[in-house]
Amino acid sequence: KEAKPVMIGQETTKVDVEIENTRILGTLTVNKIDTENQEKLKEAEFTLYNEKGEQVGEPQVSNEDGIAEFKGLAWGKYEVKETKAPQGYQLDAEAKPVTIGQKETAVSITVENSRILGALTATKVDADNENAPLAGAEFTLYKDGEPVGEPQVTGEDGTVTFADLEWGEYEIAETAAP
Repeated sequence: KEAKPVMIGQETTKVDVEIENTRILGTLTVNKIDTENQEKLKEAEFTLYNEKGEQVGEPQVSNEDGIAEFKGLAWGKYEVKETKAPQGYQLDAEAKPVTIGQKETAVSITVENSRILGALTATKVDADNENAPLAGAEFTLYKDGEPVGEPQVTGEDGTVTFADLEWGEYEIAETAAP
C-alpha cells in the first residue's frame, strides 16, 4: 500500500485526498486429464463465457502439462466449455460454472475426457464361395506382438468383433480353422 503525505495546519484545515484502488483480477486454470489414467492432455480448447453468455477473451488451449489458463478476469460468474477435444477423445460439452471473487481470485477446475474407442469386425468366408460365411473360425487380435483380450470365434454369419479398442495399429490372425 502506498502512503500519501497530508499536511493539516493553520492555513489548510481541510484537505481532499484522492486514493486510487487497484482492481484485483482473477485467474481460471483448467486442468485437462484422461478419465482412465489421469494422464495430462494437451490440445483441448476451452472457451469462457460471462453471465450473459458472451464469450470472454480468446479460447485457450491446454499445453503439454494439460493446463489452459484464463487470466485477468474481473470478479463475476462465468461458464467454461470445452470447444475442441484432444485427438482421440470425446468432447465434454457440459458447461462448468466458475465464480471469481474476493474469496477466490485463483480458481482451478479439472475436466476429464474419455477416449474414443473403436471396433474391428472380421468376416470368414469359404475360399471357393465368398457368399458362404464360415462359423467356428478362431481369430486373435494383436497389438505390439501381444494378444489383445481373448480369442474370438466366428458365429453363424462368419463374423467376429473385437470391441472397445484404443486407437492404434493392430494385427489379426486366424488361430484355428473352422
